[in-house]
This record gives sequence, C-alpha cells and structure tokens, in this order.
Amino acid sequence: MILIALLGLFVDYRHVTSPLLLLLLLFGLTAQAAREETAGMLALTVTASFSPWRRRGAFIGAGLFLSVLLSLPALLTHANLRTFGLAAAIGIGAPLFTVALTVISRSAFAARMLLLLVWFGYITA
Repeated sequence: MILIALLGLFVDYRHVTSPLLLLLLLFGLTAQAAREETAGMLALTVTASFSPWRRRGAFIGAGLFLSVLLSLPALLTHANLRTFGLAAAIGIGAPLFTVALTVISRSAFAARMLLLLVWFGYITA
C-alpha cells in the first residue's frame, strides 16, 4: 500500500497509480464485503442498535478515505482537481459497486469478477 502511495510522487497518476489503487481496493473490498454479508454476520448485526445499511455506509466511507489517503502523495505532487476527482471516484465507486453486488449475491466472486472487468476496461481506456 505504501509503495502505491509513493508511486504517485513519481509517475502518472491516471495511467499507473490509480489502476494499481483500484486493483488493491478491488481485492480488499470484495473480501471484506463478502465476510460482512454472510448469514451469520447478518444475524449478528440484527442485534446491533444500528442497521446494516449504516455499516455499509461506513464501509463506503472507509473506501473513500483509503483511496484519498493513498492518493495523497499524487495530490500533493500534481495538485489539480482532476487527480482528486479520480481518487474520489475510485474511492466511492469501488466500495459502492462492491456493496451492491455482495448484497445481491452474498459472494465475493461475482463482485470480484465484475470489478476485474471494470478494472481491465479502466486500464485500457
């Protein structure tokens, strides 16, 4: 993770750093989201004082925070709104897509495969 963040200091953010960031988030987010959507975990979260949607919202917020945090060296180097917008779009889009697919499928596989297709389209564009 630190290497991806430091890479933002030296190389182009759009074509090198942001695809690596998206790939890192892709595997981490799908693994965690699948753990949180298992039947046992959902039964446990029903006993909490807040709804599973608040937990999912916090998950999306954490993805946004991690994306912007890892993009901070690139933001300091390039200091433009496009880099921040791209980091924020990755930080909101990837967790939101992951949560939506794991709620529907209850599996990391479907979200991971579709996000890998999105990632491949992103790096080739």
